[in-house]
Amino acid sequence: MRILVVHPHLYVVGGSEILTKILVYELASQGHDIVVCTHHKRDDLFPDSKNVHFEFFKEIPELKGKVSDITWRIMNLHYTFEETLRKWEPHVVLLMIQEPIYAVLIKAVKPEMGVAMYIHYPFEEELTPENLRKFIEMYRFPNLYGSFYRVVDIHMTNSNYTAKALHKHFGIESNVVYPAVDWDYFS
Repeated sequence: MRILVVHPHLYVVGGSEILTKILVYELASQGHDIVVCTHHKRDDLFPDSKNVHFEFFKEIPELKGKVSDITWRIMNLHYTFEETLRKWEPHVVLLMIQEPIYAVLIKAVKPEMGVAMYIHYPFEEELTPENLRKFIEMYRFPNLYGSFYRVVDIHMTNSNYTAKALHKHFGIESNVVYPAVDWDYFS
């Protein structure tokens, strides 16, 4: 199976990035062909391998400065997803960060594509007015969450706490899938 995994910032070392690493290389070890779509990655955490391929967010330089920064980034994502879906023809898409705009753009390109999203931490605990700009620079759009969560086909959360927050704020039911632990932990 060919799986498109999307995470915008794989150069940061946090919970979702480590979880994405574990998932990508475990799925690849099971014989799946994995395409990872990101803006940046750390080569030491995400090396190229036989079954793991990387596509980076494309930028449309002609539009930079002519439209708002948010619009420019969303157009970059649409262009990237259109090209990546056409090139790799994945069977399913897995969003490893709670950015439902990615699901909207993927469905705009290929409406029948199945999209699952892993939600690892409720947004209301990490978002502040002071760091909103940083979120946008990292291709994250928290102001669009509420409108677009329902576009996602399957919602997965890392805990009952996160599932309750998702239900409380957006009325969305989710499946709790506890995070994986890297095999090296057991060595």
